[in-house]
Amino acid sequence: MRLADELRVLRLRSGASQAAIADSIGVSRSLISKLEQGHPGIALRTRFHVAAVLGADLRLMAFEGAGALIRDARQAGIVDGLLRARDPLWKPTVEAAVPGPGRRSVDLRLDSRVHIVLVEVETHLGSLEEVIRELHAKRQAFLDPSSGPVPRPIRLVLALPATRHHRAIVRAHPDLIRAAFPMPSIQVSRALADASRPWSGDGLLWIRRS
Repeated sequence: MRLADELRVLRLRSGASQAAIADSIGVSRSLISKLEQGHPGIALRTRFHVAAVLGADLRLMAFEGAGALIRDARQAGIVDGLLRARDPLWKPTVEAAVPGPGRRSVDLRLDSRVHIVLVEVETHLGSLEEVIRELHAKRQAFLDPSSGPVPRPIRLVLALPATRHHRAIVRAHPDLIRAAFPMPSIQVSRALADASRPWSGDGLLWIRRS
């Protein structure tokens, strides 16, 4: 299901239709539809062909069938710290499921009477652009009319440990950071600690190393 969802997201980002993908590898559109729905009977060869057409590298990986989806102990520690620092008026959901097909989740969802905040924790940031696209895709999934009405504005927060690596990435992309995360870290921190504070947009939250 995770692979199916990732291939679907790649196709949508490329602007290609299911029919176009099907024509390019010589299969029916219904087969592509089944693949994106996570049908287990789709041949691995077909999945590799679809990934190649979309310009992606498909690699096989093994995942445990149960247990927490939080990726590492450091990430879990950051989420735990956010939970302790938050205003009790925020209702938290750890590893909150994202609407739609697949097993996508957001590391921490916080709900108040005024806002919904989706927090993504990155302990070692790779592609900043890809993380931003994925965050926006997750918010869009919540805003999809088929997922039901959204009663409150949804804000995005990217939480980053304040390492040299992360600060170098942020310094290298000042315009992108200002556009994607106009709310400064100090304001995000204050808003999480006081649910009555206003939000001026999405924010980048620096996590100090303990």
